[in-house]
Amino acid sequence: MAEEAGPHQVTARWTALGGALRAGAAAAAWGAAGETEVFALHDDGQVWDRYWDGKTWHAWESLGGA
Repeated sequence: MAEEAGPHQVTARWTALGGALRAGAAAAAWGAAGETEVFALHDDGQVWDRYWDGKTWHAWESLGGA
């Protein structure tokens, strides 16, 4: 999983977000700082999320089984 770079995004290049995904991810963004939450089904069968707070990506966190 990676974040695409561009003028409206948080970096000027692709940023690897890690994780071994079983299926595609979904993301939601809000706020002036561009806060973003990414949800993905990982290869362990659990839904995980990762959060951008406008300054840094926080580690993947398990939300439990799907």
